[in-house]
Amino acid sequence: MLRVLFVDDEKNALDALRRTLRPHQSEWEMRFLDDPSQAVPACEEFSPDVVITDLKMRGTDGVSLLSELIRRGSPAVRVVMSGLASERAFVETLGVANQFLLKPVDRSVLVGVIQRAKELKDWLQRPEVRAAVDECAPLPTLPRVYQDIVQAVRREASLAEIGEIAAQDPSITASVLQIANSAYFAPRHPITSVKLAASFLGIELLRPIVLFASLGVKLATDPAVLARLQTVWRDSLDVAQAARAIAIAERRSRDEQVEAFSLGILHDVGALAISRRRDPIDLGSGAGTSGKSADDLERDAGQVSHCDVGACILSSWGLPDDAVAVAAWHHDARRLAGVSATSAAFHVAAAVAYRSVIDAASDTVEHVRLAQALGARRMDDRLEKWRAAASAPVGMH
Repeated sequence: MLRVLFVDDEKNALDALRRTLRPHQSEWEMRFLDDPSQAVPACEEFSPDVVITDLKMRGTDGVSLLSELIRRGSPAVRVVMSGLASERAFVETLGVANQFLLKPVDRSVLVGVIQRAKELKDWLQRPEVRAAVDECAPLPTLPRVYQDIVQAVRREASLAEIGEIAAQDPSITASVLQIANSAYFAPRHPITSVKLAASFLGIELLRPIVLFASLGVKLATDPAVLARLQTVWRDSLDVAQAARAIAIAERRSRDEQVEAFSLGILHDVGALAISRRRDPIDLGSGAGTSGKSADDLERDAGQVSHCDVGACILSSWGLPDDAVAVAAWHHDARRLAGVSATSAAFHVAAAVAYRSVIDAASDTVEHVRLAQALGARRMDDRLEKWRAAASAPVGMH
């Protein structure tokens, strides 16, 4: 039985959660704690699979609590709830939470987060995923530049200072400036420094660019590898552009548009890692016309899947579950549709499906899965609407 611990210093909030989740008491063992100071001992005694905590509490805060659980080696999935949307980038950059939920949280959303957290955790523990980790060992560590940015965010540094940290790496500088000056973001004047780019893009967009670009630097050991990395980077930008275009077509908020773009940048980090050894199937070895997705072909050939590798890397870095799920399942929109099929993660899977059709010049299994996911939610009309949005020229490069 799944064990879930809720921590909030407001008893009324806990009582509301208890009533809301009563239908799940036969499938989950739940505990509700209104004394944050007892949360760590409770975790050691209860061994929860999921810990859901409020961000701002008397005497402590959710970040400190989850940081202590990480220090103690707790395997629990970590979720933060807050009434302030502005806190999201702060929490996610620090890497202490697998999920960030904005209060008030709809019951279906909360249930979906808990269920997917467990599903993702179980998926990462499959033998074939562990084999992928072993074959690609050692997995890339969290880049030093990103760690420095985390420390800057922790001390509430300005975006300009964070930009100066990112500018220490020439590859990151080039990637950040490329995106900031792209037609997609259409700056009124040329952006000539990472310091300006950071203020223009915001930490939400700067974070995935730094992670992707710095990982590429660590893997670029010869010209052949560098060429593969550049191809993965271009493909990732194409998917990021398309995912954001879909979010715009759905009239999602600016934050959700940014999230779609950010997840799109990181979706193929596994292909990036595999590129140091071989051409990922994602780079065009006929996956689109085979009737199978690239990750299926990799497994059929006895190779590690770039999806398995990418999910393990992002999970080991402490990135949010949405990023890990996109890395794991971007070839199958059905796995990312969620409750409403309008999440940023689902938009990335849709973008991957449309890009696969363009690359293969024919229908693909990714596109079929997308159609199935939309049909199951009576959203068939989105298939062509999203295709038009995803295929519109943007002029990013």
